[in-house]
Amino acid sequence: MSYYSDFSYTFMGKEILKVNIKKAKALEEFFNNKNNLASGTYDETKVYGFYGVKLPADIDGILYHIELEDLNNKFYDDKLFAKKLSEVVTSGTIRLIFLGEDKTKWGFDVSSNSVVKVLFVGLNEKELDILEFIENILSDINKKKQFSELLNMDLDKEKEVYNTLNSVVNKKRYSNKIKIGRRLMKTFNNI
Repeated sequence: MSYYSDFSYTFMGKEILKVNIKKAKALEEFFNNKNNLASGTYDETKVYGFYGVKLPADIDGILYHIELEDLNNKFYDDKLFAKKLSEVVTSGTIRLIFLGEDKTKWGFDVSSNSVVKVLFVGLNEKELDILEFIENILSDINKKKQFSELLNMDLDKEKEVYNTLNSVVNKKRYSNKIKIGRRLMKTFNNI
């Protein structure tokens, strides 16, 4: 995290982002309260860059944007804002994005009572193709009956393929595509 960061956001998915209007007002009051402002050393429970935030919603609770006085600030309260916003959201997802002065990028996907950290990673086209291929296979495997009929395999083999592919997708590093390809080929050759 940088000293100063740029803040932006985007609405995710097809579902409209809605908020509980009363809770949205309470969030605004919390972030407008001078007693909650940080002073001195860092405190994760205090307000920094989101001081004065506004969540203008219509009478149906539809949130159209987040208002801040300055989109370039010390957003040390990024997690605090994400958590409190998740308590306000009733439907839909919003991605909060921060770009530090050192070009570090991070964010959070916020939905109703859920905050998921967003990692911005670099993948080349070939690595992305492998991930999409694996995701498609996992999607097919989740349709157990269809997949079993398609490959005429017994349930134990199906579980083995699923677990192998799932472990590949959940690996933290995707850059070694040769190892991934060999592991996939070995699994499919054993069927």
